[in-house]
Amino acid sequence: MWRYLLRRLVHAVIVMIGVSIFTFLLTRVVGNPVDLILGRGSSASAATVKRITESLGLNKPLWQQYLDWLSHAARGDLGRSFQAPISVTSALTSAAPVTLELSIAALVLAIIIGIAMGMISALRPGRVADGTASVFSAVAIAVPNFWLGLILIFLLAVKAGVLPASGYVPFTSDPGQNLRDMVLPVLTLATFYAGSYTRYMRSLILTGLTEDYVRAARAKGIRGRVLLLHHVLRNAMVPFITIVGLDVAGLLGGAVVTEVVFSLPGIGTLLENAILGGDVPMVEGTVLVVTASVVLLNMLLDFIYGYLNPQIRLGGA
Repeated sequence: MWRYLLRRLVHAVIVMIGVSIFTFLLTRVVGNPVDLILGRGSSASAATVKRITESLGLNKPLWQQYLDWLSHAARGDLGRSFQAPISVTSALTSAAPVTLELSIAALVLAIIIGIAMGMISALRPGRVADGTASVFSAVAIAVPNFWLGLILIFLLAVKAGVLPASGYVPFTSDPGQNLRDMVLPVLTLATFYAGSYTRYMRSLILTGLTEDYVRAARAKGIRGRVLLLHHVLRNAMVPFITIVGLDVAGLLGGAVVTEVVFSLPGIGTLLENAILGGDVPMVEGTVLVVTASVVLLNMLLDFIYGYLNPQIRLGGA
């Protein structure tokens, strides 16, 4: 078990370093940060350009610039925005709760729907429930989330007027308004993954019901809920959690699009504005934080995976 987790930790560190190098080099290829600060076609004097270049450490070799940036980032200093008088860390601290709330709520909703519909579909193959779940999963997977978001806004916000089309109020300020603001974004982001998890869970349970250990349990008189929950579902959760872990990165990517559609002040909107405005420190810091979040979430899922899989717990993997 510990060897397994140690390997995952080493892989996580390698991924973080690789992404940080790639992001740092990519932002340098886009353009000279000094030009981005002063603006295209600026008439600034050579002395001004030199002063800004030295203050940002851009006169140093590229490898030293990277190490300086990485050492500051490790201490929580991600630099200052080129667009606004604010640190990147402060901007991310303000935006992160919105993205976390959206992503976690969407993931939890997708898992609940996926497991429930997948179980119902697998236990009633060929019936109305199975057909309904199949249609739902096919439509949910096929419809792009930005298009679904626009449709939900048109139907539930513009036509029905029951939910707001945009805006965000923190949960601590007004819980009721916060829930109203988040219903449409969460539904939009969760739908694709709910459809995918429904199909996958149905397949896992159908496969599990034919396994030898299930037949042995039935021979011992185990039936119904105990058989399904304690034998079939428990074993199905191991590969299911693996799929959820692989979807974490895609979920955060989908959150970027969803935040833009619903004008949520989260990390996705922050990153979009930084890219469009050429805000290099904000892009570097945001990508690094998002990558770290994905890596940490995958490590958490590895812990859960190791707990559910006896082979890993006993050191066999």
